[in-house]
Amino acid sequence: MLSTRIRISLCFALLVLISVPAMAQDKAGGPWGPASWTYSPLTAVGVGPSGPATSKISVEPYCCPSTAVVVKASEAVAEDDFQWVNLGLSGPQRTVEAVEVCYSVKTAKPGSTYISQTRITDMTTPDQAMVRLDDATNRTDAGPTCYTVEASVQPEGTLTLGLKVVFGSPADEIRIGMVRLERGPAAKPGKPGKR
Repeated sequence: MLSTRIRISLCFALLVLISVPAMAQDKAGGPWGPASWTYSPLTAVGVGPSGPATSKISVEPYCCPSTAVVVKASEAVAEDDFQWVNLGLSGPQRTVEAVEVCYSVKTAKPGSTYISQTRITDMTTPDQAMVRLDDATNRTDAGPTCYTVEASVQPEGTLTLGLKVVFGSPADEIRIGMVRLERGPAAKPGKPGKR
């Protein structure tokens, strides 16, 4: 019969063997090294300056593939219409070092429809969200293409990617594919305290 100490050690070793491969989504450095996390855009929503009720855009699955989304406008949308595509970014509480967005634009007049701003907000309580990254580079390339924005965001709550969009015509479309966060190393677990 195994002693209690040996049984506890075997259970702990089994737990480590099961847990580490699940955490090893990192490119290098083991479970505490840098990590790349990818997101599907399918949960994205369109919002206006006062939330969904003031949205002039729609976000829905695109065909084909149906794992991308297409953003359409009900009318021309200018910079000061503040129309955003928001996507929640779940994951570990690690520093965000970069965000990559893949997209394409369908328009008859190049440069009139584009992503005008890339933003990451951080929210704890539901009454406010802090802007942690704000890049106002106009993404006018018709694509399909991807762009990367360098960041240094240490999350305190939940993160949301916001893409501000401009539409020269309601006949235009912006299609959004993969979103990727490059995250820095996680804090290594400390030694447990004495009990």
